[in-house]
Amino acid sequence: MGEAALFYREQLKNHRHAIDYLKARQISGETAAKFGLGYSPDEWHALETLFGEKYAAQVLVDCGLVNVKNDRRYDAFRGRIMFPIRNSKGSVIGFGARTMNGDEQPKYLNSPETPIYHKGSELYGLWEGRDAVRSKGRAIVCEGYMDVIQLSQAGFEESVAALGTSITPEHVRKLFKLTDNVYFSFDGDAAGRKAARRALEATLAVVTDAQKAGFILLPSEHDPDSLIKSRGAAGFEEEIQRAYSLTDFMKRCLLEGKELMYAEERAKVVHEARPWILSMQHAPILRLSMVKELAGIARLQTEDILRQFGMATPQTGRAAPDRAPESFSRGRPWRDTGRKMPWMRRSWERPRPEPKVQVKDVRERLLQCFLCYPALLGRFSSAIEEEFLTSTNPFAQQIIEVWRASAGEGEERLNPASLLMRLTESEHLGTYQALLSEELSTGTPEEGALMEVKKAFLDLELERIKTRLELLAHEGCHDRELLKGLSERRSELQKMLDEAAENERNYRQRLDMQFRTEREISVTPATSQLSSNPIVARLQAHLFGLSSEGSETTTTPSAGESTAADEQPSVSRPQQAAIAAAISIAAGEEALPMPEGAAPSEAVLTDPDVLPALPDGWDDVPDDDDVPYAFDEDTGDAELNTGL
Repeated sequence: MGEAALFYREQLKNHRHAIDYLKARQISGETAAKFGLGYSPDEWHALETLFGEKYAAQVLVDCGLVNVKNDRRYDAFRGRIMFPIRNSKGSVIGFGARTMNGDEQPKYLNSPETPIYHKGSELYGLWEGRDAVRSKGRAIVCEGYMDVIQLSQAGFEESVAALGTSITPEHVRKLFKLTDNVYFSFDGDAAGRKAARRALEATLAVVTDAQKAGFILLPSEHDPDSLIKSRGAAGFEEEIQRAYSLTDFMKRCLLEGKELMYAEERAKVVHEARPWILSMQHAPILRLSMVKELAGIARLQTEDILRQFGMATPQTGRAAPDRAPESFSRGRPWRDTGRKMPWMRRSWERPRPEPKVQVKDVRERLLQCFLCYPALLGRFSSAIEEEFLTSTNPFAQQIIEVWRASAGEGEERLNPASLLMRLTESEHLGTYQALLSEELSTGTPEEGALMEVKKAFLDLELERIKTRLELLAHEGCHDRELLKGLSERRSELQKMLDEAAENERNYRQRLDMQFRTEREISVTPATSQLSSNPIVARLQAHLFGLSSEGSETTTTPSAGESTAADEQPSVSRPQQAAIAAAISIAAGEEALPMPEGAAPSEAVLTDPDVLPALPDGWDDVPDDDDVPYAFDEDTGDAELNTGL
């Protein structure tokens, strides 16, 4: 291989068009000599002049210099710029070859895998740049040979490249043996970003807490070669300083294309992060930090993420005591009955709390409110169009379908039934009916539904703006007007959300107060609310249908017996409450709560149709309220002292 490398170098000197090609790429003679660049003549058997009889040896086929087809031998590399690949000892172990014709494919040819050349463990330029890697304390990984040469010529001699394959853990491990700082620089196109993602996966498997990895994402119109020519070495150094850290780039990959305002999108982030987190076996502290950041993104607890990833360890509770506490044993000898008391159970033996009820996806809840109150579709028409028209989420598409159905000709104000009539041909009709039935059974008032919808759209817009600001910050955006506008809108939305939350809180309190008032009015007064005056209390109990113990009288008359209700006009509950209240007022006591519409009056107390008869034995109660009376504690009866 070494002989072939020298042969190609000599051929470069003799072929002017190859030299002109390198000059056109702005590669100096010094750089070409440093990397041993050469040229393979555009001939079928050029190497035969070098090896002579050895040209027929199998070793040339094994090392990839010669190909055999139909028992005919020919040179593997013809008419290409040659890049010799060296191992850690400086020996040539393979070649990369680039065409000089722009339309020729493939653009690059590489030596095949051989006993001495393994693409997954070798890096182009590492031999030439090993001293610079140690002195500068960093390595820069590029995509191709030409990137390494251009960066090295611009002063970044610590640059290396993978050899026609993706970055592997072995590549990263080899670099981390030389330095603790490795940067990955890839083209700004889709292929470059895909290569950067694979480099991330390779790095996670080998990085330790003491090492650092950075990811340089160039503008989409540039690769390292073109960026150096356009902005010089200073421009590329700026890109290095703006490089993503390992965790930041990992988050960027996970969040790309996700809408974090939706629960299922956040769940997808956690799902995709799982294999990456689990692969970080050599960086436990960094892994825990990443789990905490992931928990913040997913709006979960760190313990929940650890448990989902199988990383949670049982909490070590206090050991069960050998004997019961003194307060339990009361001085008696402790006997081990084999039963475990609650205070003896370890933390992992105790019953787990029941899982919380899952909350609906915000889009499903919006769809439910729209089905129950179709008028909201018109009120939030612009927000629906902006938020859901281009979404591929099933619930978003169903909201759009319902929104379009509500916009058809017909009634000015739709109701749920007429809206469903317009959706009879929909494949989602069953879903709509189930959601509407559930909402009708819940009975959310229209005012409450309006508050929910308004707050949901504010939340969605705020989350979208926060995500955009975060991505712009990572990309190093310097558009002050754009950032200022987004920040102001974020503050405005936060203020509107605070107001919406306050309005919703007041609304809930008002509903709660209304419910309590209605409940207090409908509840029959208890015995504890009766007058402390025995005579008044007995009269009140009689009017409210309570026994002497305070429970409602439920005696059932036997057959043939007549009841007081049969002989006397019935008195309604409001009338009874009015009478009882009037009696309390007459006795100088605070009136009992009365149902709505019941008010004590003199007419009620004196009307024989309302109060037809008093209980037996009470007919002799004087009409004069000023006549004093006395209560005999021994007999428990009240005696009217009319003679005093």
